[in-house]
Amino acid sequence: MLLRRAAPLRQHCARAVHAGQWAGIPSFLSSKLEQAGIFSPSRIQELAIPPLVAKQDVALQSVTGSGKTLAYLLPSFGEIDNTSQALQTIVVTPTRELAVQVSAQAKRLARGGSKRRKQNPVIVERAVGRAVPEMLSRLKHNQPHIVVATPQTLCHVLASEALALGSLRTLILDEADSLLTRNNRPYIDELLALPAVAAAQLVCVSATITDEVLQLRPGSMQLVSASAAAQAEAEAAGPASSPRYELPEQLRHVSVETQALSASDETRGAHYAGLVARAHAALQPRGTILVFVDMEELAPGILQGLRKRKFRAAALTASLPSDRKARAAVLRQVKSGKLQVLVVSEMAARGMDIPNISTVINLTVPQSSPQYLHRAGRTARLRPQPQLRTSKDNPAPDEAALELRAASPTAESGTVLTFVDEANRDLLAAHQSALDIFVHEL
Repeated sequence: MLLRRAAPLRQHCARAVHAGQWAGIPSFLSSKLEQAGIFSPSRIQELAIPPLVAKQDVALQSVTGSGKTLAYLLPSFGEIDNTSQALQTIVVTPTRELAVQVSAQAKRLARGGSKRRKQNPVIVERAVGRAVPEMLSRLKHNQPHIVVATPQTLCHVLASEALALGSLRTLILDEADSLLTRNNRPYIDELLALPAVAAAQLVCVSATITDEVLQLRPGSMQLVSASAAAQAEAEAAGPASSPRYELPEQLRHVSVETQALSASDETRGAHYAGLVARAHAALQPRGTILVFVDMEELAPGILQGLRKRKFRAAALTASLPSDRKARAAVLRQVKSGKLQVLVVSEMAARGMDIPNISTVINLTVPQSSPQYLHRAGRTARLRPQPQLRTSKDNPAPDEAALELRAASPTAESGTVLTFVDEANRDLLAAHQSALDIFVHEL
């Protein structure tokens, strides 16, 4: 049997479905959300939860920062049989950083609860990087209920038989279109070909759902979009259509004309640092500026130029910093508000929720409209409610509840600034048309 339906926790959930804003979600989860100050779902959560609970194959499309992670985690948690030591949900992400972020959110949902749940906790594990013997041994001898993994590592773990798929219910592809690019596609195809995976529910998630994603389960994949227009178009066209792209309304898009530099120009790092300083002076941002650089090798020179100008700056690319502890330290600096500028590569555009980003800068025009969209989505994201509701029975929310506030559906404003030279004006104009935005010239 590939799918096991009888589950004590699931039976409990069916009896205790919350009848209010979180209809379809077990009461222990909706109560945890309300303790965290999250009293109503975001638009994508409201639309996505019913078909996910009904075990349909679903593609979730919504602007970045709109709460898609909770939209798929809540239904998954609701059906976990926590009395059985068996893998039931797999979440695949294109990057280690996104896997860390998703697994942290899942672990927060797994904390606390009733005495029964504490005796049989939902186990969440992460599988990223090299599938070393220690990782394989840990997974094999303590089968998790939920695994969050990168594609290559997951395939290596499965090949080693460290995880059993006999009770798998749901496979989630977060940033699904990115997982279907050349480097990741072979591992995704290998995963989807497994009989247990073919029998499980498939959930694809992204701000940019493509036809290629929808064709992973042709005929059965239901598109769920937070954009009313895109949803109407999809329903009219049928299951094989892609939604149009959409960005948060509270985003301001601006451009600044600059000169083109040759690839051999050794002053590019200093030049780009000067552009960032110019943008900082013009915009006076309240939070951290996120600067996207197309060529990672330019990051050290930009960082050096910014520090010479007395900016508190750091970089986060595939090679900078070189170790995980240093990377985590950079994110802590951003979260604490200590950094004025964070220089990043394309890696940071996908799914990562980097806090306190008020401004996104494109040093050059992104090569595609989806690339512009994902970069822009690092700002104007959902942020916590300022107050937590308390009661006689719950005078103070627990630590897990406080952390979950990060998903509360209130959005900030943000600015996207793109430096454009004469050769790339038409490319920026194409993005304006595809994304239905207006870019003001400064």
